[in-house]
Amino acid sequence: MTDEYFYKLDTSFTFMDKIYAELDSAIWYESKYKQCRFDVSQQLRSIIQESVPFKISCCGFFKNEPGWKYPLHRDSVRYTAINILLVEPCDEFNVYFYSDDLKTKILAPYIKNEPLLINTKKLHMVSNTSVDKIRYVLSIGCIEQTYDEVKKKFQNV
Repeated sequence: MTDEYFYKLDTSFTFMDKIYAELDSAIWYESKYKQCRFDVSQQLRSIIQESVPFKISCCGFFKNEPGWKYPLHRDSVRYTAINILLVEPCDEFNVYFYSDDLKTKILAPYIKNEPLLINTKKLHMVSNTSVDKIRYVLSIGCIEQTYDEVKKKFQNV
């Protein structure tokens, strides 16, 4: 049942060092969706593009400060995204997906450096209830193909 919300990709990026180098030099801004964000460079975006089976529409880092929360929503533009947690997971970092009737709540299983394909058209929310830890995520978005189409491409590799 959970694979309609998220799918653990059986792949790893060989260029994680480049991702962390860019994260270390991030210049953060607040996106129109009120998220602390830093867009990846064109060079890193090109490297990532060679590794994913869809045209990247947006690609950037999210910084979730202690006490930060993004309310329940569906992405308005993106169909799907590959997210990579860039810090050690902890009980205070939570991404929950919900059924349409809100009766089912599912915790997304983020693991540091492991790509997770998420269905951004499903109801979800993000929170960092820590008092002192910052959550960093790389998010690679897709607006041209659905979650199911992208998931199938990864399953057929």
